[in-house]
Amino acid sequence: MERPSHRPHHPVLLGLFSLVTLLAHQWHRHSPEALTVRAAGWHTKSQATFSNALACVRDQLWKGFSLSGPRPDDEKPPADLLNHFAQLLRYAQ
Repeated sequence: MERPSHRPHHPVLLGLFSLVTLLAHQWHRHSPEALTVRAAGWHTKSQATFSNALACVRDQLWKGFSLSGPRPDDEKPPADLLNHFAQLLRYAQ
């Protein structure tokens, strides 16, 4: 049985689910490579899951933010290292 204190959160969760789904769909329409289908070695997927959509939204939002501000090129970490960390964090739970 569900506790009454959890009921008010359902509309918010449904709204967040809908927002993530719509944003991922929109970005996929404009740039198909934005929404990648990540699969384990033992299981292949033909369609994106919510986890893939959430990773897409995280990735697109992170591309728009710079927490450290402008830095000279000689102080920046290598781009491949940043991309690797971003890829790992996209699917963090």
